Amino acid sequence: MLILDDFSDNYLKIIQMNKAIILERVIPDSNDTQFIHHVVRYNFAEKFVAGKLVLDNGCGTGYGAHLLSMSALSVTGVDISEDAINFALENYNRQNLTFKQMDSTSLQFDNEAFDIAVSFEIVEHLSPYDCNKYLNEMKRVVKKDGLILISTPNHDTARLHLKSVDIPICPHHINNMGIRVFKKMVKSHFDSFQIYGQQLKGSLFYTVLRSLDILNLRLRLFSPSSREFFYKAMEIKKESQLKIEDYIIRSYMIRQCQTLIAICKRK
Repeated sequence: MLILDDFSDNYLKIIQMNKAIILERVIPDSNDTQFIHHVVRYNFAEKFVAGKLVLDNGCGTGYGAHLLSMSALSVTGVDISEDAINFALENYNRQNLTFKQMDSTSLQFDNEAFDIAVSFEIVEHLSPYDCNKYLNEMKRVVKKDGLILISTPNHDTARLHLKSVDIPICPHHINNMGIRVFKKMVKSHFDSFQIYGQQLKGSLFYTVLRSLDILNLRLRLFSPSSREFFYKAMEIKKESQLKIEDYIIRSYMIRQCQTLIAICKRK
């Protein structure tokens, strides 16, 4: 399992100086629950990358590519943002780690250059047309029988939660997907795949109740304050207290998850 030891106080000082440069990209901050929520997916990916040539397509500020490079043979992180790539180059330095500014839908690599591609929280930023280009490009640069890992927020739960707390949906997300649309997209490009969901852990009783809530009624019928009381009773930590180990990624209860993840095999 990957850890956050590298994100020390020195990193946090760098972050405070650079927060203004990145739009809609997660800045590494081990005290930020949004950052922790993203690192969980890189921890999940870590089991697949050992000794592999890895592409992190849409690497943002580079923290995930850096973490994967601790297990992979090599990692190449690409992002369309010059500022994000500059941040990554300034803050992450390993012999097996490379960063390049590049469009995720038009990759400048040879065919079958990588064993595996990881690409988290990208599809919601792309039009359907560009999304198809993006998926085709990853299939092109990954070797036969290689893996492609993709994630996106579960819009089925996100829209209900945001509505309940009176927060608008992120304007940068132009291609929001629930489980049905996400699965349809993946199926149109891959014959072999498995869908997973990332969500919070809780007590056994909470797990049973949540497994029954396939319509996400907890988000539709109960106020945030009511849910907070319920979550406390179900042994779920407050958002400000969450750590990596408080999340789980599994292949069931997907309709109720926060984030959708697909592991796709390239044939």
